[in-house]
Amino acid sequence: MVNSSIWKKYKLNLAAMSAFVAWLWIFPLFGICQANLPGKGSQLITFNYAFLFGLAMSFLLMLFIRENRLIKLLTCLSPILNLILTIAIALISSLIPPENFTSPLLSFFVYYFAPVIMGAATAVYFTSWGTTIFHVPPNEKGRYMGTMILGASLTSIIITTVFLFSALPAMLLTGLILFIPAISQQFFNFTETVKNTPDNYSVSALLKPWKNFWLPFAFILLCYYVLSWVTHQSVFPFIREENVFAPVLGYVFYGLISLGAGILLDREEEVEKFALLGLAMLGCTFLFLPVAIKFQILLPLQFLLEGSYALIDLFLWVTLAIAACYFQGNPRQYYALGLFLNIAFILAGTGLTPFLGGQTGEYSFFYLSVFAGIILFAGTIPVRSLRKIKRIPEEKTGLLGLSEEINNLINTEDFSIEIFTQKEKEIIYLMLSGFKNTAIEKKLHISRNTLKTHIRHIYSKAAVKTRSELILKFHHFKSDI
Repeated sequence: MVNSSIWKKYKLNLAAMSAFVAWLWIFPLFGICQANLPGKGSQLITFNYAFLFGLAMSFLLMLFIRENRLIKLLTCLSPILNLILTIAIALISSLIPPENFTSPLLSFFVYYFAPVIMGAATAVYFTSWGTTIFHVPPNEKGRYMGTMILGASLTSIIITTVFLFSALPAMLLTGLILFIPAISQQFFNFTETVKNTPDNYSVSALLKPWKNFWLPFAFILLCYYVLSWVTHQSVFPFIREENVFAPVLGYVFYGLISLGAGILLDREEEVEKFALLGLAMLGCTFLFLPVAIKFQILLPLQFLLEGSYALIDLFLWVTLAIAACYFQGNPRQYYALGLFLNIAFILAGTGLTPFLGGQTGEYSFFYLSVFAGIILFAGTIPVRSLRKIKRIPEEKTGLLGLSEEINNLINTEDFSIEIFTQKEKEIIYLMLSGFKNTAIEKKLHISRNTLKTHIRHIYSKAAVKTRSELILKFHHFKSDI
């Protein structure tokens, strides 16, 4: 069940992104609706590569675009462009029989121009949406992403079910769901969203934590996309042939596990554990793949596969926001680089599939699966270095340089500084500075309930019952603020 409080609080953002991601899964990113495209198999490969190329190039450009008004315009246009192009391709596919699809102009439009533009527009939308995760309180980020993924999974299930009966209505529906992000107002006040975002667009600063963050992050992607992609594309067609409803079951597992993992992630300080568990589950999947297929134990295998994908995807999206906060970087840049690496490794996986997985005989199939499983388990080792990156470090909460002033404020004759935590000191400082609760939540990146808990502890330690009494107790220090 979708967490109702998260949905009510962020329903505009979540509905828009859920529809956008469902469109991505169903159509341009190796989606099921590609079966309705005219042309040969080689042209479908061209379509996918063109879409990935548009994604990659746009992510690179987003590293250097810092004008918010331009980003706002491009973000608002992204779903509209994708909607128009998807409907156009659907109509072309339905009106022109495959054997008559010989026009070079139409071929260029469907297999080159449209996918590149759709990829570029998708990259803009994704990097913009990533900034919303950055601003979500730390104990809500997991549920925020989990709820979005579940929404995208449910939408994908509906469209996939329609596709099993008729391809054209499914493809038209895939395009029409982009009306949700197209008419959404979530980015019309984009300046409001990013005004508290660190204005640090230095590429050198972005790459500075290459050893502590980007290297293990890239290794996760290497194991996740390259190895699992080769094995998945080489082996799992057998599963899809056995069960036509396998995609539907996959979306069910993926969505539910994502939401459950998101709930647990909000309670867990060490976020990298989810990447470790995801890689371990993926390793188990491929190690036991030959046995599972031989004895037709396919449902548990798919559950393991989708569970590992859900854990790693959730980790990747949330950890980019955490890293941007920890290293005081611009979240748009972090998402642009992180998602560019995603696409780069997907391209590597698709390119290696014909060479490593093209010949899936009995023995090569066995060795490929076992090799992938062992490497995935080995991939858990460098991930442990991400333990240094905390969810929201105390020293990165936006009150840099105020530690000494806060200490002087709290260290009165009545109280020892040790009785208050660092977070409580920051809250007291902001309360005495005239900040209301809503402003304190945004300043410290905490939720309303978390702030209420901190204030209750502060009142108890200071032996007061109201904010007025607290301010009165420290009134002789007010002039120092």
